[in-house]
Amino acid sequence: MKQRHLLFVIFLAWSTASGSSIRVFLRWDLKTAPPPGLPGVAGLAVPWYQGNDLMESVTEAGYRVYYLISPGDVGGTVAALGHRRLSGILIGSEDLREAMKAELQARWQVPASIEVSVAWQTGHFPGILSNSVQKKDGVLQIAAASSQPWIESNQAAAEILKQVHPGNSFLYYSWPEDVGQPASVENYLLAIAEAGACGTDLILPLGREFQESLVLRKPDAERQWRQIAAYIEAYSRHQPRDYRRPDNVVVVAEDFENWHELLKLLSRYNVPFQLVPRRGLTDCPASTPRGLVLFLAVPDSSEIKRLEDLLNRGFSAFVTLEAKGRLHWSKKPSALQESDDSASYRLGKGRVVELYGSGIDPNALALDVRRILGNERRPIQLWNALTVLASLYREESGVLLYLTNYALSPQLVQARVAGRFSKIECIRPEEGKVEELSFERDNDFTGFTVPGVKIGTIVYLRR
Repeated sequence: MKQRHLLFVIFLAWSTASGSSIRVFLRWDLKTAPPPGLPGVAGLAVPWYQGNDLMESVTEAGYRVYYLISPGDVGGTVAALGHRRLSGILIGSEDLREAMKAELQARWQVPASIEVSVAWQTGHFPGILSNSVQKKDGVLQIAAASSQPWIESNQAAAEILKQVHPGNSFLYYSWPEDVGQPASVENYLLAIAEAGACGTDLILPLGREFQESLVLRKPDAERQWRQIAAYIEAYSRHQPRDYRRPDNVVVVAEDFENWHELLKLLSRYNVPFQLVPRRGLTDCPASTPRGLVLFLAVPDSSEIKRLEDLLNRGFSAFVTLEAKGRLHWSKKPSALQESDDSASYRLGKGRVVELYGSGIDPNALALDVRRILGNERRPIQLWNALTVLASLYREESGVLLYLTNYALSPQLVQARVAGRFSKIECIRPEEGKVEELSFERDNDFTGFTVPGVKIGTIVYLRR
């Protein structure tokens, strides 16, 4: 976080019929507060060391006030909490664990009336990284020609954040160092669509020129703001009740941040997954027959027994080991295939793949997962959608599906979702209309086509 850069954060929230919502904070860089009455704006947050300078004008304009701080600022912030109008503190850091430790420290010291939240600075503003050179964290990144577009996505980060820090937590990122501000309002809409699809609160940076235009109430800026507000309202209104993801793929690990790249690639290949902490393996929610477990640690005897139970139900399992040397199962494996860095065999009704050493290729592993699942064990498949990522949630009444197009250009997306449904409805946030889609049933799957997926599209599949 740049300590000498004046930041404000606007907080927006809408109530929803489902009982869930997302919150979007807008990072604000001007010394002038936004004019009162911006649609949907419920509050501002300022850096703690500059907050008192504008506290009066901000609160008089009708906004709630939050402080945006780094973990190292916690002590100074607590000492300066003399202003009665402060609503909360946002602790931002690239190190999620550091931010969480600082949050615990702050909670012991601030009044209970002040909200304390964690903001994970992922460094990935959503979009397509083209065949170009960009600078990130002082390092040049080169995107080479590829059949698969390079998508910068925070979907995996959102899942990690919800697992390790449920509750008051936000995704937080800035524009790349060589980009002053987004080219168009669509960039903001994409960020909101991604956060909405993940059910994650977001701190959204606005370009300085856009901020200045909002302060001056320029018509183009106000029109663009109405588009942004419409997206936040739509994604807040259409949220699942409990964010129950398919359990076809269960990922078990001690520290999910260490496997962030693998999780990003699973998301990239539209392979939904559930994260289960290692201590929770015995309560693993794997209810889907013939699913797959990624056990990203060396299992102990009780964990081997639990894995055997899953294998006997038809699950497959990938297990990472520090060195070559097979696991000690109660039954003898069959159909063994070995190499220097892996072993594959049958056990019970399932298949086991052991991976040796620390040099595991996350892309190869993600592709292996998709290959072993095959078409029949994947809860969703997309066609004509190289730049579209899907987020899928199970509900009693059916499925809630979010399609997010990182290319920002309309695409006709073909989808195949596990389950039999009687009605499919599509909602485009920019239009606010509900459109019924035609579909075809194929055994235990339902196929349909969604035209004109430009940025974000919300699809309800009802039983």
